[in-house]
Formats: sequence, C-alpha cells, structure tokens
Amino acid sequence: MPARRGLCPNYGNCPARADTREVIEVPEGKDFLCPDCGTPLVPEEEALRRPRKGGKRTVFLLLLLLLMVAAGAALWLSLRGQPQRTVGPPAKPPSQEIPPRPVERILFTVSGSRILGEKLVPDLVRAFFSEELRATGVAIRHGKDGRSVVVAGKSAEGSAELSVRLVLSSTSDGWRDLAADAAQVAMAFRKITPEEAIAFGKAIQITAPDSEHVIGVSGIAAVVSPASPVSRLSLGELRKLFGGEVADARALGFPQAKVALYAPSAASGSWQLFSRRVMAGSAGSADVIRREGGAEISPLVAGDAQALGLVDFPHIGACKALALYEKGTNPLAPTFASLESEAYLLSTRLYLYTKGRGRNPDVDAFLQFVLSDRGQQQVQKSGFVGAATKPAEGAESLIQPATEIPRDAPASYRNLVKEGNRVAFDVRFRTGSAELDNKALVDIRRLAKLMEGKEGKGEAVLLIGFTDSVGDRAYNLRLSVERAQSVGQALRVLGIPVAATAGQGDQMPVASNETEEGREKNRRVEIWIVRGKAAAPSTAP
Repeated sequence: MPARRGLCPNYGNCPARADTREVIEVPEGKDFLCPDCGTPLVPEEEALRRPRKGGKRTVFLLLLLLLMVAAGAALWLSLRGQPQRTVGPPAKPPSQEIPPRPVERILFTVSGSRILGEKLVPDLVRAFFSEELRATGVAIRHGKDGRSVVVAGKSAEGSAELSVRLVLSSTSDGWRDLAADAAQVAMAFRKITPEEAIAFGKAIQITAPDSEHVIGVSGIAAVVSPASPVSRLSLGELRKLFGGEVADARALGFPQAKVALYAPSAASGSWQLFSRRVMAGSAGSADVIRREGGAEISPLVAGDAQALGLVDFPHIGACKALALYEKGTNPLAPTFASLESEAYLLSTRLYLYTKGRGRNPDVDAFLQFVLSDRGQQQVQKSGFVGAATKPAEGAESLIQPATEIPRDAPASYRNLVKEGNRVAFDVRFRTGSAELDNKALVDIRRLAKLMEGKEGKGEAVLLIGFTDSVGDRAYNLRLSVERAQSVGQALRVLGIPVAATAGQGDQMPVASNETEEGREKNRRVEIWIVRGKAAAPSTAP
C-alpha cells in the first residue's frame, strides 16, 4: 500500500514540521499524526487547496488601506474649491517688563586688627546698614579663608546692593592699607606711634580728631585656669615668664616648675601692644605657643592649671584673669570698671583711623553712627567697653559709691574726696597740654547725661587733675590744675554744676611713667560727685 502524505497544522508549536510546512509520509496502518507533536495531519491534497493562516487578515488590511486613500482624496478635493486662509506668524505673548538688576555698590573697605574685625566692626556695619541706611536683608558673610568678611544688604529703595568689605590681618597692616588707599578705614587695637604715622606724610594728620576715632576700650588679660592658685602678677614677672627667664615658676605661685605659655601671633595688635608695654619690644621666648587669637587660647588655658595665656578682654571666657601691678600701683584685674576708667595697666583704646572727613560721605556717615549712642551700645553688646550715654535711670551705674582711696594718696586729696563718689571714667589729655584727647570729648557728653537733674539734689562735680612725671613738679602742678579747669569749663558750657577744680601734679600715678602708654594713663582728670560745696581747691599736693 502506498504511504499517506500530509502536513502538520500546529503552527507555532511544532517548529520542525508545521512551521517549515514539511510534507510528512506516514506508512499505511500507522496513525496519521505528526511524529513530533502528535497533532493529526492534514492530507496533502486538502492542505494545498486551503488558504494559509493569516491570508484573510492580509486581505482585510488591503481593503482598509484602499478606504483611507479614498477618504484622503475626497477631503483634498473638497478643500481645493474653498478660498485659502492666509497663515501669519504665531501671536506674540504680551510683553512683560524685566525689572532692572540692582547695581552693586561697595561703600568702603576696612582693613586691620583681627580682634576688631572678627565681630565688633561687622556688627557695627550691620547696625549702620539696618538702622541708618534702612537697608533690608542685611547679612554678614565670612570668607572661607578666615581673613575676609563682607556685610551686604539691599538699599531702602531696592535699586542697589550695598556692601562693605573687611580684610582681617593686623593693626599694622591696616595702617599700611590705609596709607596706600587700599582701604578707607583702618582698624587698630592700639594707638599709632609717631614712627608709624610717618607713612601718611605731612599732608595727613593721622592723630587729629577727624582722623583718629576712639570707638571703645578693651584690654589684654593675663589668664590662668580657675584651678590655678595664682591670682596676681607684676608686669616684671610677666616679662620674665614670657621672656623665658623663669626657671622655676613655683616661686611665683604655680603648682609646678614649668608653665605652658600661650600668646597670639607675633603680627597681631595684641602681641605688639603687650610686647611694647611689658616686653620692652622683645619677641619673647621661643617656648611661647602661638595661636591665632584669644578664641583659641582661652579654652586651652582654662583646662590646664599649669598654663598662662594672653587674650583680649572679650575672650577671657572660663579663665581667671590675673590682677596686674607695677611699682607704685595697686593690683587691678580687667573688669568693665577698670577698663572704663582705663586704670587697668594693659587696657587699650580701640581705634578706627581715616584720612580725615570729607573724602568719602559713606565713611563719614558710618563714623558718625559708631560714635553715637546707638553705635556705642553696639560696642558694648559686642563685649567691649563703649561710651554710650545711658538713660537717667541707668546712668547711676557709672557712679562708684564705695571707692577705695589709694594708700599713697596725700592728705589734701583725701580731704577733697572723703564724702564723694567717683565716676567710673577719667578724662585724659594730649601730651604737655590741657587739650582734651579724642575720647574725652565723648566722655564729657556722658557726664552731662549723668548729671541731668542732680543740681536740684544739691550734687555737683569735683574735678581733680593729674600729670605724668615729665617736667618739674611745679610745672606739673600748674598743668594738673589747668587740666581740671579745662574740663570744668567744658562742663559749665553744657550746664553741669562744678563744685571745685583741683590739681595733684604727678602724684598718685596709675601706671609707670617710663613708657608712653603709662604716661598717657597718668595724664588724667578724675571726676567725683559731691554734695553741696566741695572743699576749697587744692594747688599743692
């Protein structure tokens, strides 16, 4: 019998037979099935007559395509007979005015002392922007290098971005930048020396009242750990310690022989001041550990009973500040009272220097703000001693009701002040004259505020003048009286009752007369509040 022939219809599931449309021969008597998938075979004759799977779908697609072509042709014919519309450019959105970008304006640049530039002066500039210029969004930005600060804000009308740039370096660098016009204001932790003033030439009187501006008082503190038994040192002992001349510190009260000494960098204004007043210009021992400033030194000393450090007044922190003295003076620790009177041996005035008024109106406005009550209150908020005239109810804090009379005070002095109360600050003068120095002009205003209403209570001012030791005693006595009278005249103009003026010459120095800084402290007028008429003026010590 001939074999039967067929095709497997199991498309997609039988790749070897169905998908290849292979003709399969099956011997007679065998099941007419696909040998691979077992699906019944379709006889060859029938498979050739049947259309392949998917054929109907192909026909359908062809018909659909013909219909779409016909529809597109009909639409084209219908549009051809209509008038064509002119297509213009796309409509523009309504114009929107872009506001002009604020103009960036740098008001001025300040350079100098890091102690002033880290917090005090940026705080003053921020207050000046907010309170005086009415600027908005005022912010202080510190540079990543630790040596630059920018205070910026938007002007009141919003048309300008205002800024003041600060360069934090040293007092000497500030004067150098000011002289070279790289800055318009110099920050100084000490007074400029005659040698340093030479850089400004004869045309600029850098110590004149319109160039040298005293904005506050601070001081250098010698600090130890609260656990240290040491509470006082003389300036001579400090000089020996930082000069490496003390072999065994136990003789000075320290628990052990060797002391860890910390000081700010040699280029800083605080070390320069300490070096000149204490070290006679010496650079100090190589064993002194240098740090950037008081913020780094204070915590190191506070935790070490065998350490001694030098910091500026606002950075005493958890340390104990030592009382300092020298021959002929009483030990005094740095406090707001001893700094305000400038009796503390290492007190120092804080200065802003300019090249006079009228060069930059923004600088002039800033200085006027700094020296105002609002500016001086900001000085005090920053941790320094300002010269704000307190309101009547707070001004009484400037009076020291229990003032200790120095042991070396002459009898004439004791008789003058025995029933009086001393005012916290003294008035000081320029060398060899009865001319008030820059800070004294501000202090006179404070005294006027203090004395408001006191005349009705029978209280008046007693003024006692002093000099340094330069010149003979007779000359110094006359000069001390003239200084007291100079202050008295300024007070009377302001309506302040003056009970008496007196002079004590070069008696009762508060600092050494061997240095310029010490002599400056000794040229002073003490202010006392007395009841009724004071004792007759004294012209002899």
